[in-house]
Amino acid sequence: MKTFFGWIITLIFSISCGCASKLNVPRVLLPVFRDISVNFTLEVTGIGCYKWSSSRPDLVSVSIAPGLKCSRNAVVKVVTSEMCKNTAVVLAQEQDLGHILRADVILDVVNSLTMVTKTRKLHLDEPPELFEVRALDKYGNMFTSLLGAEFQWLITNLKGSSSTMARVMPFRESTYETPEAIKEFEKSGKQGYIALLEGLHMGSAKVSVKLQHPEYDQVPPEVVHITIVTSLILEPSHALIMKGDIIHFRLLQVEKLIEIDTLHTKYYLKSLDESIASISGFEVNGLRFGHVTLELYDFAVTENMLAIAEAKLVVVSPLELTLSVIPDFSIITGEPAIILSRVFSSEGQEILLGDKAHVSIDLPLDIFVASSHSVNGSIIHGRGRKAGNGIINATLITPSRIGSEALSTSTHLYVYPELSVYPSPLIFPWHPSLAGSYSTTLKASGGDGTYTWQTEETSVAIVNDEGTVVPTGLGSTGIHVYMKSHTYGWASADVIVIEPSNLELVRPLTQVEVGEMAEVYIIVTGLHIFPNGTAKKFAFSNCQHMQFNIKIDTGFTHDSTIPNESLTHGACAVVKIISAEPAISTICVSFKKENGNEIEKRTVVAAYEKLRVVEPISKTTTLAVGSSRQVVFDGGPIPFLCKVREEFQLSKLFNSLTRSVTLSAQNTWSYDFLVDRHNHYVIKVTCEKLGMGKLTLSLKAVENCKDTTVVGQKYSASLEVMCASPSVIRLKPFVVTACPRTHSNAIYVNKNSVVEFMLIIMDADGHKFDNATSLHYKWSADNSLVVIDETETVNLNYTHKSDYIAKTCISAVPKTKVIPGEHYKAVEAHDRTGIVHIQVACQENQVDANFEVIVVNEPKIVPNQVVIFNHPDNRIRLTVSEGSVKRL
Repeated sequence: MKTFFGWIITLIFSISCGCASKLNVPRVLLPVFRDISVNFTLEVTGIGCYKWSSSRPDLVSVSIAPGLKCSRNAVVKVVTSEMCKNTAVVLAQEQDLGHILRADVILDVVNSLTMVTKTRKLHLDEPPELFEVRALDKYGNMFTSLLGAEFQWLITNLKGSSSTMARVMPFRESTYETPEAIKEFEKSGKQGYIALLEGLHMGSAKVSVKLQHPEYDQVPPEVVHITIVTSLILEPSHALIMKGDIIHFRLLQVEKLIEIDTLHTKYYLKSLDESIASISGFEVNGLRFGHVTLELYDFAVTENMLAIAEAKLVVVSPLELTLSVIPDFSIITGEPAIILSRVFSSEGQEILLGDKAHVSIDLPLDIFVASSHSVNGSIIHGRGRKAGNGIINATLITPSRIGSEALSTSTHLYVYPELSVYPSPLIFPWHPSLAGSYSTTLKASGGDGTYTWQTEETSVAIVNDEGTVVPTGLGSTGIHVYMKSHTYGWASADVIVIEPSNLELVRPLTQVEVGEMAEVYIIVTGLHIFPNGTAKKFAFSNCQHMQFNIKIDTGFTHDSTIPNESLTHGACAVVKIISAEPAISTICVSFKKENGNEIEKRTVVAAYEKLRVVEPISKTTTLAVGSSRQVVFDGGPIPFLCKVREEFQLSKLFNSLTRSVTLSAQNTWSYDFLVDRHNHYVIKVTCEKLGMGKLTLSLKAVENCKDTTVVGQKYSASLEVMCASPSVIRLKPFVVTACPRTHSNAIYVNKNSVVEFMLIIMDADGHKFDNATSLHYKWSADNSLVVIDETETVNLNYTHKSDYIAKTCISAVPKTKVIPGEHYKAVEAHDRTGIVHIQVACQENQVDANFEVIVVNEPKIVPNQVVIFNHPDNRIRLTVSEGSVKRL
């Protein structure tokens, strides 16, 4: 049973193999030569292994590769030299199934030759063309193989050609793969049944091929004519024009991509129907409706002329005029645009406009500016001038205007403001645990106000319809914004997502006034590696989800509830601190990286009392030329510390403050520092000549710290200094008695007493002098009742205050103030009574003042001692004598 079923399976397999397998050529025609043997390879397509045999081994041998018992390939070789027709059969039997394939091999003599090629036109500067010769018997049957047969290929110039037009190129010099039979021929300088022909010069040539075997001398050579041309094309290759219009054809050389001058060329155009189109040089005139072919020829070729190139021309009537704007009818201000007018035929094909046609286009010049026009007016290059909209009108002027209606059309043009997007770039910190936490909304402006957003790499960042960007992974990408109605114009923002690797602290102000907010900006940076290998440090735009550890050692307090908004200096977060008293404090900010390493930076911030003028309180002082006074400033910046220490030398710290005084009126007064220490400055101001201006004290903390973010601030306070001349002088006693006076400029004084008169000195504007002791005065009395010492001077009293202490963040500083008081003069009454008049005059300005002094005896009361019982009805009479009254 097993044997029977095995035979059935074998039979089925044999049938199936027989149906699937076949020979590549069932009938082979081979030529007979006396001294060579032509061969051909038979191949079985399909499966199996075959044994080969020949019915006439004296005519045809069949062999397989050495060492094999069976094969699907076998070489059939002619072994006879008998120059007559013979036939043999080659069999191929599958060694397992016994299936047999058959091929008839016919031997015969060559009667004629024919040449096979894809083209008879060779192009200069292009790869060579393959030419192949085939042999035929007397019945016109083509021989299957010419392997081993030698041929002679000759190229002969045609009449009028002096240069070698073409050559037979060896396969080894070309990019073609060399056949094995040809490879052996080329080694010995012979030629086979195929050849490569290369064009050398433009022109025509004759190619002939002949068998190189004596037994076939009677077989005539095969001859064909070839044309060698450069690779030229006519442009346009296909065109529709209007009747009466003239167009120019361009001649292009394909290999070098250059245009050939058609005015000085050896080529010419020919119309195959001159009733439809006439030709003048390379100008073509449409005469009547219809189709015509235009061909390009070479003047140098007069025999066996072949067209080098050709073009199709159709003369039609226009039906429709259209307007379009490239890139779109909605453009952006400043964006280049092309306004294009096109004409179409009744079949919807575009008509080429030539010299005789013209399109008149009216532009909305307020919103669009043209930079160039085509000759026929159909193409206008320009750009959007300003935002707005307008109408473009176009009218076609045809070559034959008579009897034709003018075609016209119009369209709307919209010009929108230029698109922009901010901020850019967006730098996001990346941490796997914070994926999706960060987002920033980009702001777009310009266009029509309706936008479409798009990201280049969704693996780095995504963007929604509102422009909100969310980072999705490490890397960089671009976010583009388009107008919904116009996708050609766009703006973009760069997005970079990197790991935070460092931080910096920036203080816009190193010191602030007590009670004001101090800001320390946090800049977090990361390193981005670009595709070209370059690296660049970027600061993050947003780090709101990073966990910062903030430590403040003393003085200042940190309010975490203050929103981190209005960030500057490239920061992504800000620490806002405040102090209620002068202080210097170190602020420490740190964060942990993904690998656990901590990044920490420190900086120092100070709070100071405002620099102010404390004396004079009015911030104005009036002095006489040559006089001086002290002005006092309190507060000001703190001598800066790079880091807070428990012990320090105040002198070294104070040396870090630079102090300067500026005078707005030069050479009007001079100054000297009397007290020059932190938080308390006393300056002596001396008037040199008449004038007025401002005296300004400026302080600056000089910070020689390694922290390069420290910036010294300048602080100033000013007062008005007037160097003036007296215009008004008044006398007034310091002590006003209760005794009745005869008038306001009179005073009663006791004899043998001293009275001090206050001298009030004012300038023309009513400003009271703080010091006028440098001036010369003349004091006088009209009799000898009083004595005045130093009759040419005036005295000035001062108030000294040194009982107040200012606390600073550095130390407790004692402060002193010397405040000018009143000008005065002492007058002594003699031991006589009477009336005397006192006068004082300022010798420099001729102003004076007078005062009456009434010298009286010491008042007496009689009795000078009494005892009385306390009762409303009890009374005693007292008598007052002398003094300014006689009784009371």
